[in-house]
Amino acid sequence: MIQADAHPSKYGRQNTVGSGSVRGGAWNLLRRAGATGREMMRLAAANRWSVPADECRTENGRIVHIPSGRSLSYGEVTDDAATLEVPENPRLKDPSEFTLTGKNIPQVDTPDKVTGKAEFGIDVRVPGMLFGTVVHPPVFGGAVGSFDASKALAVPGVRDVFQISGGVAVVADNTFAAFRAAGLLDITWDNGSFSSSSEDIFDGFDRLMVGDGAVATNEGDAGAVFSSGARSIAGSEYEAPYLAHATMEPMNCTADVREDTCEVWAPTQNPQGTQGTAAQISGVPSDKVTVHVTQLGCGWGRRSRTDFVEDAVETSMKAGVPVQVTWTREEDMQHDFYRPAALVRFDGAVDDEGRALAFRSRIVAQPVGGGGSRGRGGGGVDRNSVDGIANMMYTFPNTFIDYRRPTLTVPTGHWRAVGPTQNTFFLESFVDEMAHLGERDPYEFRRELLSRHPRGLRVLDAAAEKAGWGGPLPAGRARGIGIVQNKGSVVAHVAEVSIANGRPRVHRVVCAADCGQSSIRVSSKHRWSARLWPG
Repeated sequence: MIQADAHPSKYGRQNTVGSGSVRGGAWNLLRRAGATGREMMRLAAANRWSVPADECRTENGRIVHIPSGRSLSYGEVTDDAATLEVPENPRLKDPSEFTLTGKNIPQVDTPDKVTGKAEFGIDVRVPGMLFGTVVHPPVFGGAVGSFDASKALAVPGVRDVFQISGGVAVVADNTFAAFRAAGLLDITWDNGSFSSSSEDIFDGFDRLMVGDGAVATNEGDAGAVFSSGARSIAGSEYEAPYLAHATMEPMNCTADVREDTCEVWAPTQNPQGTQGTAAQISGVPSDKVTVHVTQLGCGWGRRSRTDFVEDAVETSMKAGVPVQVTWTREEDMQHDFYRPAALVRFDGAVDDEGRALAFRSRIVAQPVGGGGSRGRGGGGVDRNSVDGIANMMYTFPNTFIDYRRPTLTVPTGHWRAVGPTQNTFFLESFVDEMAHLGERDPYEFRRELLSRHPRGLRVLDAAAEKAGWGGPLPAGRARGIGIVQNKGSVVAHVAEVSIANGRPRVHRVVCAADCGQSSIRVSSKHRWSARLWPG
C-alpha cells in the first residue's frame, strides 16, 4: 500500500475532511475499482487457460478455474490484464458475497507505526536540508514591527534569521538550535486592533441572546406552549470555550524550492490545497509542484489548513535550500484554528404526565473560519454552529431553534465534528433536565422522542439492554444515557459512575454504534446534514 502524491488528474480530489472519505463517495468508487481489477484479471487468466471467464473466480489473491482447480496469483496475470479493455460497468458484489466488509480487519499500517518505521512529517530527511522554526505575532492580526537577531545568531548551529510573511524564521543545523535561538529573538510587534478577552467574548454572546436570531427550525408553536403556563424549565445555559487541537505531532512541513520546481513533504489532509499554496508562494506552476503526503500525528481538521506549509515554502525560498520547519508547542497552541466558542440556552416544557411538549434553543457560536481574511462572511444560519441540535434525531411536538452570529476575528477551524463536539453534550444534558422535570426515566423519555427515528431507537435500545438499564446497581452508583447522530453514524452510550471525594469516577461504559454503509443521502428538511441509511 503506497500513499499517492497530490495528483489531481490521476487521483482526483484527495482532501480528507468532514469524515467524508468513505461516506462521501470512496465506498462506491473503491468498490468499482476493485470490481474492475477483478474482472480484468479473471479475463486474463481465462484467456491464458483458453476457458470461459465465467468458469473462473477470485479468492484470497488468486484466480481459480473452478472445474480444474488450477489457479494463478493476481501478480501472475497483471501484465496480461493491463492490456485488456477496461470494463465500464463491472459487476459489484452483492452484500451476501462480502468477505471483508463488516469484519474486524487489522489496519495495514499498524505494525509500521508500532515499530517506528512509519514516516510522519517530522521524520522526513532530505539531502542538504536545514531545520527551522517560525515565531508568529502573539496577537491575532499582529505583524512584525522590527527585530534584533544578534543573540539568536550567536547560538551554535544557527545559520540565518529573517522575516517571512508569517513572522520571523530561524534556520539552523538542527531543530533544537532553531528553537533555542527563537527564544532569544528580540521582536517588537505591531499588535493591531485586537483586544478582546474571553470575558469580553462571552459577554458579547450573552448580549446576542436578546432579540431574534436566524431561524434554523420552527415546527408547531413552541412560543404558545411556553406562554400557556405549562410545566417548564427556562434559560438552561451551556457554554464551551475555544479549544486548540494540541496535536501530538507538532505542526511541521519540509519544502525544497528550486528555480523551476517545488517539492513539499507534509502531514496534510489537503494535498491539493498544499500544492496550490506552494505554487502561489513560490511562483512555480502547479504541475511542477510535488506534494508527498506523510503520516499525520493527529490534529484532524487542523491539518486541512496550509499556514504551516506557507512557513516552510517561504523559508526554503529565502534560505535557498530544503528546510524542515517545525513549530514549538507554544506556537501551536497560540496559533491554531480553534474550535469555536459557543453559548446555548434551552427552554423545555412537559405535560402533566411528564411527556415532552415543547423545545426551544438559542445558539450563539462563531462560524468555522472565524472572521477577517480567514473567516466566512454572510448571515443566516451557520450549519456547523447548529449541527447536533437543529438536525437532532429527537422529535418534539413543538420546536423552535435559532442562531445568532457573533462578529469576531479569532481564527477558527474544523475540530473533528465541530458543532456536535459540544452541542451533543449540551443537548443530551438538557434532555436529562427535561426528563427530571417530568419525573421520567431518561431512557424511556428518549425512546418517546425517537418515535420517528427507528435507527436511533434500535441503537439506544441496544446500549440500554447491554448495560442492564433498570437493573440493580452497587450503592452510590448511577447510570446515565445519551445518543448522537453525526457524519452518518448513530452512537449511544450508557455510563455507570459514582462520586468519590467530590470527583466523578467512571466504572463502566457501554457503547452501541451503527456506522451505516451506503452513500450520502441529504435530508430535505436539513439540507446541510449528510445522513447514511441502512442498505
